[in-house]
Amino acid sequence: MRCKFFLIAVAIIFLTSNVSLADLKFDNNGPGKVTFTQDASYNTTLTAAPKKGADFVGWDVSGITNPCTGSSKTCTINAASVGSKTVIVTAKFKPGTAYLLLHGLASSTDAWNDLTKNNFNNSCIKMEEATFKESVNDSNRCFRLSFKTRSRMGLEGISEWPSGDGATYSELGDEVVKAVQGITASYPAIDSVVLIGHSRGGLSARSAVNKEDASVSKIKGVLTIGTPHQGSAFGRFYSWLEKYPRYKISTSDGPWLYENVSIWNLVLSISYFFDLRSPSVNFLAIGSTEIQKLNSVKLPTNIKYGAIASNNLKFGRIISTFDGWAFIDILWVMFPLPHSTKWLLDGEDVEYYKGDGIVHRASQDIPGVTFSKLTSDLNAVAHRDETQQTAAIEVVLRETMK
Repeated sequence: MRCKFFLIAVAIIFLTSNVSLADLKFDNNGPGKVTFTQDASYNTTLTAAPKKGADFVGWDVSGITNPCTGSSKTCTINAASVGSKTVIVTAKFKPGTAYLLLHGLASSTDAWNDLTKNNFNNSCIKMEEATFKESVNDSNRCFRLSFKTRSRMGLEGISEWPSGDGATYSELGDEVVKAVQGITASYPAIDSVVLIGHSRGGLSARSAVNKEDASVSKIKGVLTIGTPHQGSAFGRFYSWLEKYPRYKISTSDGPWLYENVSIWNLVLSISYFFDLRSPSVNFLAIGSTEIQKLNSVKLPTNIKYGAIASNNLKFGRIISTFDGWAFIDILWVMFPLPHSTKWLLDGEDVEYYKGDGIVHRASQDIPGVTFSKLTSDLNAVAHRDETQQTAAIEVVLRETMK
């Protein structure tokens, strides 16, 4: 008696059998791709090949004891064990989830190297202007967006920066949406995308979820890390430089001339790494028009949100390795710069701005979102080092997406 098999597929299935088409049953995402061969023993081997972006879960076999266990994508049914029974074999799949990593200002996709190594098996392909820079294969679930360069006039005629540093939050949000479009088009079985944004990358994610585009419905979660949701006092540097241009203060201003020259020398000395003349610095200032625009729009309630914040570092502490030193301390100790420092603090005590050294703690909470398990405070981790806290990121991400 010929063995009868029914295959219920929810993704593409490759068969090795002489079973006729009449004996096959497909539903959901079928029909799959089917080939037929038969060995002398009349055993039947089924191989499950998920659609790109789907995850294989396992096999269900009814009518006989399931011989197909574990995560193997092949399932062999022995003809002798079937006899005259009707056996139904189901290959089970689930839609996949993609993780899109968004770097911050004056940063790059390399900021995520530790996370991709520890949490994504070192497999996280780079995207640039919503296209893939590396080959796309079915195992990829992690993507890193490199924001493109924007030309926008800044101070002293500066008009172009790397890493999207001249872009508004709306423009960055458009780039994120295009990246989501590219991912879901290349991986048709992915039905959810989680955005993970560090610093300004978190603001880019918030901008993206409020865009009117069909692909936004795929965004199911947003995790922000050290993000200045209310802005950063550091962003006020731009307005100080704008008000007091280089070498434009007269000698009659006395100490202010020295302060002006000292600040500008400092600005120019670090411009290769971080150009404070970029308009994006101004966008990050507390109360800036860009921050106000972003916070004036309510976040969608169908998306899960999480935040990782760092606390207890004095404002101006740029990186953890400068133990005991803070940028504000340097301004006061090495140079008599009380005017510019007070400009940054804007009437608040320096203790008020404790956080990750750049973004004060209160600004790292997402506006309008109530957290329980969805937030995590890092202790004295500097802003630039936050993406390296892979264990904390994994915990909050898991709790957020429950």
